Amino acid sequence: MPAVFVVISLNIVIALFGFFVAWRLWQLKGSLGGVADALSRWEQNARHRLEPNATPAAILRGQRSTASLRHHYACLQLQVYRVRQIMMLLSLVPMSARWARRLNRRKR
Repeated sequence: MPAVFVVISLNIVIALFGFFVAWRLWQLKGSLGGVADALSRWEQNARHRLEPNATPAAILRGQRSTASLRHHYACLQLQVYRVRQIMMLLSLVPMSARWARRLNRRKR
């Protein structure tokens, strides 16, 4: 008789645990459903806003301006490089003048 009581008690505990797990999964299903709905709405909003046909004119104008600025910046970098080369050459002029004076002194 006690063995039957243990088996029945154990089955009741297992069943209660199963019901608890099922209840928690049912709650999780509701939460995940809400998250999935929110993500779907977010994706639809993002797709609608980023659609190329619906891109606002201000964004397109900004893209063109950015491309233009990049081009001008590249041109300015080239000019800065050339000015640095010229400055480096001009800094050599005083040294070469001193060197020429020394050579003239030695020749005399």
